[in-house]
Amino acid sequence: MPVLPAFGPDPVFLAATKALHQSLSSIGQLTEPMRRFNAFIATTGRHHRLVETAGWLPHYTTPFDRLDDAEDAGEVSLLLEAHYSD
Repeated sequence: MPVLPAFGPDPVFLAATKALHQSLSSIGQLTEPMRRFNAFIATTGRHHRLVETAGWLPHYTTPFDRLDDAEDAGEVSLLLEAHYSD
């Protein structure tokens, strides 16, 4: 009777997949600062567009942290008017 080969994962394949997984995890850690920077740039760009569309100029005194929930230029204009009036 012929002997069938043992079935199971190849140790070389397992080692290669483990190495690949570790490499991809390292790449993810290396790219995390760039992902956060890109998110910051996108948010800042959105805030500046809203402020400019509302007829205001972005300034270091602009309360950008309060613009996250703003939906449109009208809302931003009212928010900025109240901020600078206070």
